[in-house]
Order: sequence, then C-alpha cells, then structure tokens
Amino acid sequence: MASVADEVKALRKDIEEARYWLSVLVEAVALKKEIAEAQKQVVELQKKQKSSGAAAASKKAEEDKKKAEAAKKAEEERKKAEAAKKAEEERKKAEAAKKAEEEKKKAEAAKKAAPAPVKTTTPAKPAVAKTTTTPTRTTPAPVKTATPAKPVTPTKTTAAAPAKTATPAKTEANKPVLFERPVVAAKGTTSTAVPGGKTYSYEELKKRPAGLETSHLEMYLSDEEFATVFKMDKQAFVKLPVWKQQNLKRTAKLF
Repeated sequence: MASVADEVKALRKDIEEARYWLSVLVEAVALKKEIAEAQKQVVELQKKQKSSGAAAASKKAEEDKKKAEAAKKAEEERKKAEAAKKAEEERKKAEAAKKAEEEKKKAEAAKKAAPAPVKTTTPAKPAVAKTTTTPTRTTPAPVKTATPAKPVTPTKTTAAAPAKTATPAKTEANKPVLFERPVVAAKGTTSTAVPGGKTYSYEELKKRPAGLETSHLEMYLSDEEFATVFKMDKQAFVKLPVWKQQNLKRTAKLF
C-alpha cells in the first residue's frame, strides 16, 4: 500500500511539473507570437518611414526643379529684355546718325545753293557812292586858292576871267581822284600785306581814320582779328570773287 501511495504521489508531482512546463511552453509560444507581431509592426513602420522619406525627397526634388525652372525662365526674360533694350538703343542711334547725315547734306546743299540768288550788280551801287563822296573832301583846296583873286579885280570883266581859268585846273586836279579808286575797288583785294605796315583794331577801322585806303580797310586788321571778323584768313579772302569780298566787307561795315 505504501508503494502505491508513493507512485501516486510521484505521478501527481510529474503532472504538476508537466503542467508547469506546459504553461511555460504556452507562454513561450505566446511570447514568440508577440515578438513576431512586434517585428512585423517594426517592418511595416520602417516601410512607412521609407515611403514617407521618399515622398518627402521626391517632393523636395520637385520643388527644387520648379525653382530651377523659374530661375531659368527669369534669366531668359532678363536677357530678352536686355537684348530688346540694346536693340532699341541701336535703332535710336542709327536714326540719330541718319538724321544728322540728312541735316548735314541739307546744310551742304543750302550752302552750295546760297551764292546763286546773289545779284552781281549790287556791288556797283556802293562803289559809285564812295567815289562820289571821296572827291568832295579834296575839292575845298582848289576853291580856297581861287577866292583871293576877287578883291584884286577892279571891274566885273576882270573878275570873271580868273574864275574861268580856275575851273579847268580844279577838274583836272580832281580827275585822278575820281577815277583811281573805283578801278582798284573793281579788281578786289589781291594782296594780304598791311598797307603802310601799321595795323588797326576793328573798332578803330569802323570809324575810318584819316589817311587810310578806304577801299582796303580790312587789310589794316591783324591776322587774328581778321580771322575773327571774316571767319577766314587773309589768303582765303583774297581768293574770293570781287562781289563776295564786297558783300563780306559790307556785312563787317568796312566797305
């Protein structure tokens, strides 16, 4: 009887021990299942992170691409604007140059056509006026010499005789003065030398000092003042036609 009891006791002990290990095995299986589930969740989470990171990276790449395209487009627009501005400036310069060239041609054409309307007969009038006025300055001398004869004559007949003889002498003395100056003026100025070697200022010559050649007053100017008054040198002046010399002298009030 004692052995059966011992066997039962041992059997119970084995059953308890088997239950224990069975519970341990169940717990291990459950834990393993939990571990597998956890690993599965970790893998899914990693996948999600990777997918979200790739999406963010692709989104960032797309944004960078859009920014680069916008910058490129802005640069192209700037270059186009600069090219258009440069083309407009070149066009304006070309138009200004063309306009200046046209103005120059018009001025040259007007300059060439300017001498045509000038009448060649106009210089003759001031020449005659000058020649008629210049002898009046020299005529008083013969008149003064003829007047003392009047008190000496006792009768009217004797007084008339000296008057008649005095008139031919006066006209003969004045003949060279009347005709010498117009001949010189008609030929124009041909020499650049200063008459008498002494120069006068422009203001002095406009007052016509006594003792100067009135037909060549311009040659009493210095070379510098001559160029200022006539806009050319004396060599160029003497090469001009007579009518043009007289027109320039009339403009300068030296005619």
